[in-house]
Parts: sequence; C-alpha cells; structure tokens
Amino acid sequence: MANNGNWWVVRHEIRRHVSFSTAFTAPPSVWGRGGFGGGGTAFGASADTINFNMEWCEPVPGSITTSGCTMRTYIYERFNTQFGGSRFDWWPGTAAQVIYRWGALQVREVDADNSYYVPEAVVGGVVKDGLSTPKAYQLFHGCPNNDAGSYPALARVRVVVKDTAGNGIANISPSDIFVLFNGGSPVQGFIGDGSDSVVANSQFSVGTCPDVKILTADSATDAAGATYITFVGAGGTSDPGRKWGHFDSEMPIYVRGTKISGRLSDASAANSYRLEIKSADRSGGLSLSVHDHGELVDSADLNTLLGEYSPLYGWWSDLDSSGTVNSTDFSIMTAHWGHTCSNP
Repeated sequence: MANNGNWWVVRHEIRRHVSFSTAFTAPPSVWGRGGFGGGGTAFGASADTINFNMEWCEPVPGSITTSGCTMRTYIYERFNTQFGGSRFDWWPGTAAQVIYRWGALQVREVDADNSYYVPEAVVGGVVKDGLSTPKAYQLFHGCPNNDAGSYPALARVRVVVKDTAGNGIANISPSDIFVLFNGGSPVQGFIGDGSDSVVANSQFSVGTCPDVKILTADSATDAAGATYITFVGAGGTSDPGRKWGHFDSEMPIYVRGTKISGRLSDASAANSYRLEIKSADRSGGLSLSVHDHGELVDSADLNTLLGEYSPLYGWWSDLDSSGTVNSTDFSIMTAHWGHTCSNP
C-alpha cells in the first residue's frame, strides 16, 4: 500500500498473453500502444504511483518469443484513508474493464521504403560505396569456390533496416536477413524464387558442394538498424560452406520476409543499385547444359573471355565492372584457375 498524495492505494498487476499473427524466426521488438480506451473508459496505468501514466502497458521482460508475448498493465485499488477506510474505487477501472479495453500491441515492422542495402568494399582502409572511386561493386567477383582470393577488399553489402517512421530497428537476428538463392542452377533441380547459385556440376557430389540457398547477415542489427552481409564469410573470414559463384540475375535481399531495395549510396534513390555478382567461370555460365553450367575455371572460360575482349564488351566478362573487358579481367580469371567446389 502506498500514498500518492491524494489516496492510499494498492497496486495490482494485470497480465494478458498475446499471440502474433505471424511467427518470427527470432523474438521481435514489441511494445504496448495506448490511446485506445475511448471516451475515458478504463484502460490501465503504469507502475509509477506519482502520475500513473494512463493508457499504458508493456511486455513482461523475458516473455517475448517468436510466436507471442505476455503484456502487463496495472490497476489501483484506492482508499479514502490508510487504516480502516473503505475502498473508494478501482482506478482507472476494474480488472475486467482493463482487459476489455486492452491497448493495441505494436510490433516493429520492416518498412520496404525506408530500408535498403548499399554495396561496400574496404580499399586501403577506406570504405567505398557505389559512387566511390573505385566503385565498391567493382570488387564483386569470384569463382565457383569460395577461396581466400574471392571477393577481395571485404566485399559486402551494408543492410540498413528501418520502420515506417524511419527509425532503425535494432537486434534483428542474422537469420532474418539474407540474400536469397535457389541453392543451385535449374539443371541441378533448383527452381523457385531468388537467383540461381551455380556450383560445379562435373565435380558435384553431396558433401563437397554445399546446397547454398541463402547467405545470412554477419550479425544482428545494431542500434541504427545496420548490419553487413560479407560475401566471403561473416566478418571477412572465409567460410567453407559458401562455395558458390555465378548468378543469373539480381540477387534479392530480404529482411523478415520483406524484400528491400539497393542504393548506390545512403543518399541515392531506391533501386539505384541491383546486387549482381560476376564469376570467373564464364563458359556456359548461363546455359542449361549439365556439364557446362558451373564447371571448374579453365581454358574454356578464358576462350569465352577472349571472345569478348575490348573493344567488344561482354557484361559478364567485365569481371571488375570497369566498363571494358581488359587485362585486369584476365588477371582475375587466372587467379582462380582450376578452382572447383571440391578444390579449395
């Protein structure tokens, strides 16, 4: 029992379990949203006996799961005097009234218009984006095996997740942020949404070429809602489970099931950048031939590159996205010579 200056009161906690309409892969950010009592009807108050903070509720600490949470608010039993006085009323209402007028639950949703990703690379200790010199995406090239030489300069995308108000959403699980693949090429039996990752076919066997269907974020989002997807592996450490290379189209990025757009820089317009990665495996890289779709990097790939040598221009052969096919692209290819999924 406490005295708030006008009444002697006894505080009572009221709880209610709330189930989410959709399940999450990690517990989301949740809070209570007031203002729905209507016409002064009882709603609930905070534990602060100084001002009660009307129309208030919160999740019970530790109760938030992927499927729901327990919310709580408080009501006060008010008395005229400290000892022996009769109860004056329940404030702001009885338990039944508060439960009936429970406030709406708010889960921070990812907003596709405010959220985005930006290409990045660290060149000489300086972070580059899609408008820098060199442009970050000029380092977005590799081969069908994720070796230490693939995706140099910490090639990555920075993902920024925001809500409808434009505020960053912190602590989103890395498993909820990913590049979506089908896990292989159509001739390997992978169809569906997302881009096709191409792994070595003639060398392919279960256990040597992983079934790569997604690349997840390096870590949970920070206070500003930002995290990274580093291509070679989280934080730039080579990940043997990421033996993937060529792609057929844009590589879509999703956050909690919402597809977000790419920007050349933070200030650029939405959809000013598409994530596309090139591969030194050029021969038949986009064909449907079982033995020509994702083989080792060899002379067949070099011949394909020679056929598109400057002044001829082949977008997929311009491995460093410099605007022309030249000796730099040959150097990139030879750096991955002989690489397959089973040959690191």
